Amino acid sequence: MSDTQLSQKIYCAELRTDLPTLDLHGFRPYNIAERIDQFLYSLVTLKEPAASIVYGGGTGVLREAVLKDLKYHCLVETVVEKAGYCIVILANNRG
Repeated sequence: MSDTQLSQKIYCAELRTDLPTLDLHGFRPYNIAERIDQFLYSLVTLKEPAASIVYGGGTGVLREAVLKDLKYHCLVETVVEKAGYCIVILANNRG
């Protein structure tokens, strides 16, 4: 995928008000991997091209764990960090 196409996907995801969201407030870093995995696979089933994952501000420990988990996930094309959450663009999804 070209940089232009990826930029367009990110732009469209940022404009959506109905973006599927996984809120991880209250979770600990050691118990989020399975929830993220289930969420991402459900997005593929629904043919969603993007989603957001909320981890909040806090100390940044949960943020680091989420980003580390997403970095090597086979379904993730790219992650765009925002304040307290990130937007996830899925790879090879026809959404």
